[in-house]
Amino acid sequence: MAGLVFRGCPGTTLPGYGRAVAPAIVWDRDETLNYDPGYISSWSDFQWRRGALDALAKAERMGFRNLVATNQSGIEKGMLTEAELVEISERMMAAAPIVAISYCVHEEGQGCPARKPMPGMVEALDAVVGIDRPQSAMIGDRLTDVECGEAAGLVSCRCEPGESLVEALNRALSQIGTF
Repeated sequence: MAGLVFRGCPGTTLPGYGRAVAPAIVWDRDETLNYDPGYISSWSDFQWRRGALDALAKAERMGFRNLVATNQSGIEKGMLTEAELVEISERMMAAAPIVAISYCVHEEGQGCPARKPMPGMVEALDAVVGIDRPQSAMIGDRLTDVECGEAAGLVSCRCEPGESLVEALNRALSQIGTF
């Protein structure tokens, strides 16, 4: 089953997938799954964060879908194109067990309900792939990620500076009650 990449903003036609509800880990992208040197506009700029692939593999082994919700206002600012983001996302999914990636192109202050900390991207992911929200978690490096997850009804964990993603995943799993 090929992974999905889609804009999670209102007015976007969501792709069909075959929605069977399952537990999920919703990951932030920049500074959570990858190092963020600024706006990443090509795969050659992308570098997995230490432990990211291990954490994604562990979540999958434990029966969780790996999903990504990422603010990408660099598109709106002209720092990268939507096609470049889709290519990077497809390469991420080819390298790791990620089922779907939802993104928002809007800048802070534009009022898009998909832009974190609002829960719109998680709701779009749920509409497309199905998320068992009480048995799922959001993991990210910013307070906006935590607020997004909480607003969507997920356990939310902030990956602390210096903490490995496997450690952050373990904290989330312990809060869900599966670890």
